[in-house]
Amino acid sequence: MITAVALIEKSFTIKFTVDVPVEIAEDGGLTMASGLREASLDSTWPAKKICWQNNPTHHSIGISLSYALPIISEVFIIGSPRTTAARTYHRIVPRTSTIEIPWSGIAPLFGRNDFKLEVWISGCDSSKWDADKATNVRMPTTRGFAQFAMMQGVLEKPDDHDVAFHFPSGQRLYADRAILQRESPYFHTMFRSGFQESNERVAMALKTQPSNTLGGLDPDSDRESDMDEDENKDEGEGEGMENGSSRSDEDTLEPLPKKQRFSQVPAEEEPDMRVVSISDASYRTLRALLYYIYTEHIVFAPLSFPTPHRSDAIQAYLQLYPSHPVPVSCKSIYALAHKYEMPKLESVALEHFHACLTTSNVMAELLSPFCRVYEQPNFKAMMFAAVHWRELKGNKEWAEATEKAMASHDPHFVYVSAKILNWQF
Repeated sequence: MITAVALIEKSFTIKFTVDVPVEIAEDGGLTMASGLREASLDSTWPAKKICWQNNPTHHSIGISLSYALPIISEVFIIGSPRTTAARTYHRIVPRTSTIEIPWSGIAPLFGRNDFKLEVWISGCDSSKWDADKATNVRMPTTRGFAQFAMMQGVLEKPDDHDVAFHFPSGQRLYADRAILQRESPYFHTMFRSGFQESNERVAMALKTQPSNTLGGLDPDSDRESDMDEDENKDEGEGEGMENGSSRSDEDTLEPLPKKQRFSQVPAEEEPDMRVVSISDASYRTLRALLYYIYTEHIVFAPLSFPTPHRSDAIQAYLQLYPSHPVPVSCKSIYALAHKYEMPKLESVALEHFHACLTTSNVMAELLSPFCRVYEQPNFKAMMFAAVHWRELKGNKEWAEATEKAMASHDPHFVYVSAKILNWQF
């Protein structure tokens, strides 16, 4: 018997054309004028009105909706291409009904005597999506899955790519410089100023390249770090699976270096291939991030707690859905997206982290290296603890973690517990 399931996901796009209130100074400069522009939305979506509000006092503008945007949305503000260089303001906006944008981001969009702007807001309401009940693995969105299916294995071959990522284990991933630069300011800076090539066909990072290696992912202190069993070893990811998921027992977490290493270009790669040596992220994590860049599709594994046999859950998921991408750690993806300056992927990983929080694991997460290093995950966990305080204060896990933290005079615990208690009043 074959069972069919209809997966319904609501996507939306709002288009709003606004004539922005602007004052022209004697010297021809533009200043913000007070003013409000609003329009009705004729749709079945709960938001029925959109407003544009100039706020000269704070040198910003606000775009507000009568209904909060869903999990992850994007706003694009576009000037007239006839009178400007067609510059676009882009912003990721997670879960909010008001978007505040600095005037400095808006002013360059105006043309000569042309103050009309197009505002596009798009997103996908996948907040009602549940994790796969058998494995607790979660797919934030189905968008991009078809594109991922067509691209399987493409980033594991050097054909037609001009960037190679080298891992200490000898594994390789490949990508395209133009796409990486478009999606990540980190890569844009790296490729514009951080690489030189010698006659020996060796690519190297400049010595001045920032050494912002991934923090909060110490496998010795927190098994749920970059780490997550999915990072320290291959988690039994069977042989011969396609979906861009070559596995190796050597896919282990390496010490985080201060600088990128030299990398000799293998014979099968093109002479002009740009090489990036990776030693602060696992093969699986970077592979998932690269496929997300190309397809906007990713699948997250559950947290190790309360899923102790996490590798078994991942293996079971891949047996059920062999064509899907390998589930990866949301913490590892968040850390790497943070380093590569990819706010949308950061938000997607953060939402999954928040969805996985329970009264049983929130204290362990709050005291983990991950929440000690990254402000937003720490805030999400603190808010969760505050909302569920009545359940937590009598919780065995909370009591044990509290006793241990107090015995070690942990300043992070003092800060976190004070915040949670203050929010109760």
